[in-house]
Formats: sequence, C-alpha cells, structure tokens
Amino acid sequence: MHDAPLTELTAFAMEEAVRLTGSMIGYVAFVNEDESVLTMHAWSREALRECAVDDPPVVYPLETTGLWGEALRQRRPVITNDYAAPNPLKRGIPEGHVPITRHMNVPVFDGDRIVIAAGVGNKEAPYDETDVAQLTLLMEGMWRALQRRRAEEARERLEEQLAETQKLESIGQLAGGVAHDFNNMLTPILGYAEMILDSLPADHPHRPRARGIIGAAERARDLVRQLLAFARRQTLTMGPLDLNDVVDGLQPMLRRTIREDVAIETRLSPKLPAIDGDENQISQVVLNLVVNAQDAMPNGGIVTIGTSEAYLCQEHVHGTDEVASGPHVMLTVGDTGVGMDRETLERVFEPFLTTKKLAGGTGLGLSTVHGIVRQHGGHVWADSVPGSSTEFHVCFPPSSRARRVRTPAPGPKAQGGAETILVAEDARDVREMTCEMLRQDGYTVLEAANGEMALEIAAAHTGPLHLLLTDVIMPGMDGKGLHDRLSVVRRDLRVLYMSGYTASVIGRHGVLGTGTPFIHKPFSHNELTSKVRKVLDDSPA
Repeated sequence: MHDAPLTELTAFAMEEAVRLTGSMIGYVAFVNEDESVLTMHAWSREALRECAVDDPPVVYPLETTGLWGEALRQRRPVITNDYAAPNPLKRGIPEGHVPITRHMNVPVFDGDRIVIAAGVGNKEAPYDETDVAQLTLLMEGMWRALQRRRAEEARERLEEQLAETQKLESIGQLAGGVAHDFNNMLTPILGYAEMILDSLPADHPHRPRARGIIGAAERARDLVRQLLAFARRQTLTMGPLDLNDVVDGLQPMLRRTIREDVAIETRLSPKLPAIDGDENQISQVVLNLVVNAQDAMPNGGIVTIGTSEAYLCQEHVHGTDEVASGPHVMLTVGDTGVGMDRETLERVFEPFLTTKKLAGGTGLGLSTVHGIVRQHGGHVWADSVPGSSTEFHVCFPPSSRARRVRTPAPGPKAQGGAETILVAEDARDVREMTCEMLRQDGYTVLEAANGEMALEIAAAHTGPLHLLLTDVIMPGMDGKGLHDRLSVVRRDLRVLYMSGYTASVIGRHGVLGTGTPFIHKPFSHNELTSKVRKVLDDSPA
C-alpha cells in the first residue's frame, strides 16, 4: 500500500486532521482483515520532526498496544485529555518518542469492520466531541477516496487483462490458422530431407545440403510451436515430472549450446515435489531462459539454475485469476548480466519484444516461456537490477500424483517391424511421405486418402490389420469416427492419431484424452518409427 499517490493522500489527510483539530501531532494506521494488527502509514510532519526513536516499528500487534489501541478494542473514539495522569491502559512510550500531553484516537469503519485507526495529540485545549466528529469525517472521506482509487486501479487492471486477452486471442487465431497448413507443408520437407540424408554415403557432397534443409525445416517448425505455445494452443502430453531430473537431463545439451565464457551453476533442492507437465515443453522453458540469460551477458558470466519449494501468496498472483496461491515448485534462472530497466521489465513477456540487434532473435523466447508456464497453470515473473543481474522465477503447482518420473536418456534409433498399417491422410504429400517412411521400416502399408476409402480398403483386405495411422481431421469422416467404425469388425486394431492442428481444434474431435496415442505434425522419421513401435508394442505412447 506504500505507493506514491497513496502516501500523498494519507499525508495530506493527516496534516488536515492536525490543522482542523488544533493538534500538534497525528498519525494514520491501517488495520488488517481480522483487526489484530495495525500498520502505521503516515505521521504528521511535526511528529516526524520531534521523534528521536531509532528505526521506529511500523507493524503493531493490537495485543501489545497501549492507549492508542483502545479505539479498536472498545470500537469507539477514545479521548485522553490528561495523558500524564495514571491509567492502567497505558503501556509507556519508548525513549525518544514525541512527548504526549493529550491524545484522541478514532476508529474508521467500512461496514462492520474497522479499517483505519487515526489519532491526533497535544492540542492546547481539551479534545471534545467536535474534534471526534471532524477527525472521523475526514478519515472516512480519505477511506472513500482510497476505495475509489482502488476501484479505478481494479478497472484499469481488468482493461489491461482484456487487452492482453484480445491480443492473445488474435495471435492464437493467427497461429492456429496457419499451423495446420504450415505443418502439413513442413512434414514432407522434413521427412524427405531426412530420407535423402540417410540414403547418402558419409562423404557425399549433398549431405551438408540435406542437413541444411532439415535445419531450416526444424527452425520453421519450432517457430510455429513457439507461436502456439505463446497463445497457449500447443498440444501437451502431461505427466508427473521431477523438475530436478529435467534440469539434470538438459545439462549436456546446455553446455554444448552455451558459449564457453558463460558458466552454468545448479542449485537443486533435494526431495522436490513432482509437477504435472509436458517434459518437452518444460525443457523448452529451461532452455529459453538459459539462452536468454546468456544473451544478457555479452562479456560472459554465470547462469544459475535453481529449484526449490515456494509458497505463492496473493501478492505474487495479484490480478491473475488463473493462478492460485499456495504451495508451488519453483525454477529460478539467474544471470550476472546487464539487467533490465523498469520499462523493459514490465514488457519482458510481450511477443516480438527483443533487445537484441537486428536478426539477433525473434523476440518469442520469453513470450513462449510465459505461454507454456500459464498453460501448465503456473506463474512466471522477473526481478532485475539494471547493470547487475536478472532472475526469472517460474512456479508450477505440485502434482496430485505423489511419484516422480526421471527423464529418460536418449535411446538408440527406433526400430521398424513387419506389421500391416493402414494410413488415412487427405494431404497427398504427407500421406505419400509417411507411407514411404513406414515401408522403409519394413511395414506393409495400405494407403487411403480419406475415411470412406480407408473403410473400403480395410474391408477388401483379407489379412491382419494391426494399426490405423490416421489424420484427426479429414473431409467427411474424421479420424476418430474412422477408428470407431473399423474397431467394430477389427477389435484388436490399434490407432495412432496425427494432426497439424492446434490442441483446441483437435480436442473438439475427442482424441486428446489421457493416454490417447498421438503424434504432432511435422514429425521426423525417427519420431514416427518410435511412436508406431510403441503403439504396436502396447507401450505408453
């Protein structure tokens, strides 16, 4: 509550109270919700000049206060015109305190609750009911002004949230609108380039060119995913995670990614509660924050990655309806870099905001972090000292499942098989490439351009049919409807869904339930091979 406009208002009201009552000193204290604690907020100028107490306290529990707490305990104004007279309610005053000859203390009510305790002292004449009325009316007016100001601030926050929501929705619609078509175009580019690379001898001059195509396709894929993550439309695969294991598993890649003049230190809290999260997305949060920290240290420095348990109070989540206060698991990434000024800090999660030189970055890294964290029900904020350091704090709610999952180490290249797979995909380039990948892996592949054709092919096929690999959204019959129809006659048929649409669109087709096998376009050859093998082997997809 100690912001400049509030301080000016209370200071003005205090000086007016002193003037109107003919007093020499005065004070204003705010009262907490259960009326057990007073927080001193404003003193009159004369009181400040006369007070010689070193570092006077600001917070006073009601049970320890003397006469000036009686207005709260008795819930009425209290006048003491002879302060020197013996009084069992007095608790004494500290050395250096302003001498008191007379004192008047009034409570200010908001409904049935006392919200302010205001007092004046050292009037030459005795205090009377006129003084009580003047002080009470003045403080009630100040409280109403504060309430109006708070209401205006709340309205401004709501307007800012509405503008942010509308901006988020616009970007989400943009990202969602291009994601499907863009991902369908990237799938054959990435897939065919991988197949070309795999087919070339180690010394072939086209290998660097094929790797260049793959790299460009992956960057384009990641850009779409960043936009979707910012807009909170990314498809998530949730499960219980140990944040320490995620950080440990990323360290080899981080040390390869970060410049040699940047050191990485970890401070991981033991026995950390699990969180519910998508491991790839949480890893992206850590990676983006570490890379951002590196960029803030052009001359080198130290990146510190820490984990701990934390308790988010209302102060942290103020104005954030989607985040609840309470116990959380916190990730902290700090640097010893150039820091940020207040204006940059307030805008740090905005999309396309970058302090890097031209072509030095997309400005999506931190907005991606913000989107991923919020999609996980978490909260992220930054603290920074210009010219010195910055810390990003990310809090996730703890998992309701009391187990932790260690990040698996990367395994060998996935193996194919000899089963029969029916592929239903309306995008010809994606379908042809997917079928070619699967045939290279040794599978027998049946190819259909839509759901109706898939039903006809399945009906004509006399041999076993082990897996349906189907696009979620196709003209006519969608993927789920196709699987429902086929599973009536082929009860052992397993399914793997694929799509380039956003999670919100896919979810409307009923295929994003827990445990539903799914692969998001664009996918690599190894990702497809691995996912298909897991589904066929009845492993978690």
